[in-house]
Amino acid sequence: MKDVVSIGKKVYERKRLILCNLGELYSSFKLEYPNLKIGLSKFCSLRPKWCVFAGASGTHLVCVCTIHQNVILLIHGAGFEEEYKQLMSYIVCEGAGRECMLRHCDKCPSKDNLVQFLQAKFEGYDDKDIVEYNQWVSTDRTEMIRCSTSVGEFIEKLVEKLNKLIPHSYIAKSQSSFFKNLKGTTSSNTAVVSMDFSENYAFTIQDEAQGYHWNSNSCTIHPVMIHCKDTSNYKNKYNFVNLCLHEKDFKLKAQWSFFATSHGKTECDGIGGTVKRLARKQSLQQHLDRPITTTNELFEFCKVNIANITFQHISKEAVDSTSLTLESRLKDTQTLPGTRLFHNFQPIDDLIEARRISRDETPALTFNLLKHQTLLVKMQDLYPGCFVGCIYDNLWYFGMVSEVNAEEEDVTVKFLHPNGPSLSFFWPNREDVCAVPIPHIIAIVKPPKTMTGRTYQFSQECKLLVKSSFENI
Repeated sequence: MKDVVSIGKKVYERKRLILCNLGELYSSFKLEYPNLKIGLSKFCSLRPKWCVFAGASGTHLVCVCTIHQNVILLIHGAGFEEEYKQLMSYIVCEGAGRECMLRHCDKCPSKDNLVQFLQAKFEGYDDKDIVEYNQWVSTDRTEMIRCSTSVGEFIEKLVEKLNKLIPHSYIAKSQSSFFKNLKGTTSSNTAVVSMDFSENYAFTIQDEAQGYHWNSNSCTIHPVMIHCKDTSNYKNKYNFVNLCLHEKDFKLKAQWSFFATSHGKTECDGIGGTVKRLARKQSLQQHLDRPITTTNELFEFCKVNIANITFQHISKEAVDSTSLTLESRLKDTQTLPGTRLFHNFQPIDDLIEARRISRDETPALTFNLLKHQTLLVKMQDLYPGCFVGCIYDNLWYFGMVSEVNAEEEDVTVKFLHPNGPSLSFFWPNREDVCAVPIPHIIAIVKPPKTMTGRTYQFSQECKLLVKSSFENI
C-alpha cells in the first residue's frame, strides 16, 4: 500500500488516518469553532484527499484503546444509532466539568436515567432475549471474543462500562490538551521531551531461510521528540527515582506527564513507524547484498539515509555498564502506591508529587521513594466488604472496599456521602467509586448502623479514629 497520495503533478502528501467518523469530527469542530457557520455536508466535502478512513483499502488500525473500543462494540452489537458520547450525557451534568467527569459530582444524574433510556431502546424485546456483541479481553494474551447475554445483562454491562469510560475519556483529552498547550507555550529556556517505546523491530531478509522467522534478531527503538525554542511503559518506581535525581544528574529540572492508556499518539509514533518502514523496505530491496540484520547496521543505514532525525546507537555494553551504576540507587526504591491512577509526577527533593491530571494544582499524593512509608493500614488487612476511612482530594471519607488490587497497591472504594466530619451518611444515587492508594487508607472501621436503610451512622469512636488519623498525617 502506498503511504502517500498524489494531489498534483509530482506533488505528494503523506496519508493521514482519521480515527473517528466525520459526524464525531464535525461535533468536535463546532465545539472548538462555534461561531463558524458550516453544515455537516459541506464540512464532509472539504475533507482533504490525503485524510483517509480506517477500513479504506490497505488500511489497518491498530493499538486502539480497549476501554473505548469495548463500549463502541457494545453499541454496535445492539444496533444503536447513538454514539457513546451521547449515551454518556445521560449520566453527567450538562456542561460537565472535572468533578462530573471524574465521577465526584453529587448533582450528576444517576445511572437509572441511562438505564431507562436503554430500556426504551429495547422496547418490544423480552428481558431474556439475547444480544450478541464482540469484546476485547485480556488474560495471558489479548483477544476478541463473541459474547451473548440477555437484554437485562447487556444494559447492566453497557452502563458499567460507560461509567468507567467517562473518567478515562476525560483524562485522555485533558492530558492531550495539556501536552498541546505545553508545546505552544514553551519558553526559550524550557524543552518539552516526548518519548515512546516503539516496540522491537524484527530484522527482515529477502529470500530468508524457512527457520529464520523463528530465530531472527530484533532491535529496540526508542523514538524521542524534543520541542524547544531557539535561544514519556516508562511509568515505574525506578524512573521516578531517576526523575527525583534528574537535576542532580543533568543540572536540569524535570517533571513527567503521561497520556491516558492507549491515547499517547504523538510524533514518536510517526518516527518509530518511519524508521521501521524504511529499514524493512531497504532490506527487501537489497535482496542478497547487505541486508540489515544487526543494530549497528540499522544505525548506519538510518544515519545515512533518513534526514531530519538524529540517531544515537546505545550498545548492550553501555546499557549493562549504566545498569551497574544505577543498581545501588534503585535497590531500595519503594513502589509508588496507585501508580496507574496518576498522570503527572513532579520531584521535590527526595519526594515525588503525583497528580491525577497535569493541570491539578494540588498533588493527590506525596511519596518518598527512598524511604519505607509507615502505613496506617496494611494491604493484607483489607478485603471486599470492609469499611474504611480514607483520604481523597484532601478530605476524609467513609467508604466500603469493593476490590483489593495487590499488584497496583491500591483498593477500589465505594464512597459514602458527604465527606467527614458529617454525622450521617448515605449512598449517593450515582455510585461514587474510585481507586485509592494504600497510604490514603487511614483506618478500618466497624460497619455503620442504619434505621431506615437510607442514612447510616458510624459510632463516635470510628469518627474520632479517622479524624485523628487524618489530622496527624
